Amino acid sequence: MKNLTFLFAWLAGIISFSSCATDVEETTGTILGFVSDYAHPNTPLAGASVTINGKGLSKTTGSDGRYEFIDIEPGTYTLEGSADGYQTTTKQVTVYVRQTANCDIQLSKASSQVTVSPLTLAFGTDIDQLNFSITNQNSSAIQYSITGYPSCLSVSPASATVAAKGTQTVTVRVNRDQVDKEISTSLLVNVGNDSFAVSITIGYNAAQAKLSVSETLLDFGQQYSELQFSLKNTGTSGDIAWSIDDPSVACLSVSPDKGTLAMGKETKVTVRLDRTKMEADIQTFLTINAAGGSTSVQVLATIKGSGSGEPGDEPGGGTGDDNVVRNALYAYFTFNGEVKDLTETGITPTLSGTTFVDSYDGTKALKVPTSGSLSIPEGLIDQKNTSITFWAKDLYDGHVFHVENSSASSVYVLAVVDGCLRFVR
Repeated sequence: MKNLTFLFAWLAGIISFSSCATDVEETTGTILGFVSDYAHPNTPLAGASVTINGKGLSKTTGSDGRYEFIDIEPGTYTLEGSADGYQTTTKQVTVYVRQTANCDIQLSKASSQVTVSPLTLAFGTDIDQLNFSITNQNSSAIQYSITGYPSCLSVSPASATVAAKGTQTVTVRVNRDQVDKEISTSLLVNVGNDSFAVSITIGYNAAQAKLSVSETLLDFGQQYSELQFSLKNTGTSGDIAWSIDDPSVACLSVSPDKGTLAMGKETKVTVRLDRTKMEADIQTFLTINAAGGSTSVQVLATIKGSGSGEPGDEPGGGTGDDNVVRNALYAYFTFNGEVKDLTETGITPTLSGTTFVDSYDGTKALKVPTSGSLSIPEGLIDQKNTSITFWAKDLYDGHVFHVENSSASSVYVLAVVDGCLRFVR
């Protein structure tokens, strides 16, 4: 009987021991690795940091370059290795229950401590210009170059030097005339042996509004107080809203300074100069904003009597005369000694594209291409004693203008012959 009791006790002990062993069964794994220099795989990197992305766990390597994560749940993880003076490197590792996953990491030395931001530029269908920055965290200057981008993009500056602890802004522009489909591309910022990829997407809309400007330069010279340029929607579909920033020079004003243009429509913008407020010669720009970007019109003006014009730019070769006209202008028509608006005389241009512009003392001058001419209507010479005064330069040989009486018995022609201005009856 005693032997039987002992047997039951021994079996109970075995059952109890087996139950305890089941309770502590392992459900995790381990990650173990060695961090070294890429150029010297057997050289350990002490003090390197290894992080499990998404878990918030980090280890620092010892003098032997080794690290270890224990009690890691099964799954696939991304490890990130980093160290001072080295490029950050990532590797993936899969953990299994009750197994040790080995994940050695080799780090390459960084040729420079450089950051590029942002790494994505999305132009969409209406943005033509975006920027990114190159930041140099080194204690010495670095040089960079940008390569690998398509011809529809322009980059400025495409190569340059970034000062120590400095930042360089790089502008990327899209030439939409070369865009006929949606584009997904990139460019490379090269610094030493390192390259940083900037992803670029460009949208395409076959039918879109587009703003064009007729004049990109308004030169008031010494005499003009009002000039114009035109804005036109040259797109293939849709309206376009536009606005003009307030001029940076107080003596300039713009009217209108905003509006909306339907497809194919055009409007004139008047720029006025208050010469009583001028303190110095003017060289500035008017910025015109519209969907898809902005453009500019340059504005120049000279204080009267400053003598900054070139000799011969004024009638009689003077340097301070108010009666200054620009190249290829017929101007200052007088009738019976009285200055009148040219539009009151009945004189009309015979060449399309000529325009009236502000002239001296509120009168008008006619801007005519050098190959153009003027025609005084039939019968006008019979009705009025007419004198015509003008100044012009750079005219080609040929007919300038003519007048004739109603019977055509008297014809007067002014022409340029062999470079000389001649009057022929």
